[in-house]
Amino acid sequence: MKKTVSAFTLFSTVVLLSSAQFGLSSCQKEVIKIVKDTVELEVEVPVPVPAPPIDTLAVLTGKEYHMEEITILQEDEFFYYKKGQAGNTAQFDQDFIKFNANKTGSYSYSGQTHTIDWDFIGNAKTRIRYTLNRPTPIVITMENISYSGDTLSYTEYYTVGAIKSMSSVLRIAR
Repeated sequence: MKKTVSAFTLFSTVVLLSSAQFGLSSCQKEVIKIVKDTVELEVEVPVPVPAPPIDTLAVLTGKEYHMEEITILQEDEFFYYKKGQAGNTAQFDQDFIKFNANKTGSYSYSGQTHTIDWDFIGNAKTRIRYTLNRPTPIVITMENISYSGDTLSYTEYYTVGAIKSMSSVLRIAR
């Protein structure tokens, strides 16, 4: 016996299958998941390397230090000198000091040169005491010594007789 399928049944089956296929295909979506890659960067940050310690003795004894600028307080009166500047109230054009590694040296001022004997005060090497060997020796103390390039700066004080002096000094190496 032959079964006949009605046109309606056939049409309904085709529509149903088509809908099912369409429904299935429309529900199957391709999901593209974008994942942002994270990259760990290793960055080398330079660590500051401390400057090697200054060989204070080598810097100090390597050159003559000529007067560049000085401010002097002596018996409640100020004196000032700046190399090459007009209006100075003190004269230091020919002034220089030379320290030798054997703790001797020389100091020249106004055309006269005298020997010196010197040494550091303490381990920090920021203080020096030297004796200016003239007929009446003068003991001079240098403090707050600072080296920068070819410059030497410091404060100094001394007494000659009853006259007390204190100075702020900047010298240039030559």
